[in-house]
Amino acid sequence: MALIQEEELRKYMEYLRKHLENHNDSGNESEADNDSPKYFSRYIVRQIFTNEEENKLEKYTKRCSGINYRLTYTDIQKLANEFGQTLPNCKISQEWHKKKEANSGWRRGFMLRHKTLTLRKPESTSLSRSAAFNKNTVGRFYDNYVSLLKRYKFPPERIFNLDETGVTTVMKPVKVVSTLGKKQVSQIASAERGELVTFVGIINAVGQSLPPV
Repeated sequence: MALIQEEELRKYMEYLRKHLENHNDSGNESEADNDSPKYFSRYIVRQIFTNEEENKLEKYTKRCSGINYRLTYTDIQKLANEFGQTLPNCKISQEWHKKKEANSGWRRGFMLRHKTLTLRKPESTSLSRSAAFNKNTVGRFYDNYVSLLKRYKFPPERIFNLDETGVTTVMKPVKVVSTLGKKQVSQIASAERGELVTFVGIINAVGQSLPPV
């Protein structure tokens, strides 16, 4: 009995699929069919904001990411609720008003519609370090580096790179939304630190490494 019901359900779903395909394709054959209703994905039909308004939210999120004040999922949902209240023609649900933030369903749809945004885990970066990392400072560093290479002509095996990582008692940053493809994601954090164990790795330009420190 169960097999018969499953087979009937499969045939019915196949019939609906073909019916929808034929209905949407028929609109291109004659002008009379241009006024017939079309079928669209549900999450597009139920958008709270227009595409232009969502593009503004995407641009603001990327702007925050660019200055190291990235937004979490909760921040984006609260931002969407505040943004919706400022729009005269935006109808947000009572659930948004009650929780003072958009629901997770809207956030999932927003992330699906904006593929350039993704969830990343940032590195804690102090405010002083973030302010010093700019085009002029980095350009001055590389100018000095090139000048030293030309003056002393160091061979590759004498050029070393040192990098450090550590475990600290400071809370780890939560994952935030940033631009897809961005190599480094930072987050402003307090300059205060707890106990820290630092690991240092050293390697030269030909791939030879020193014992870890």
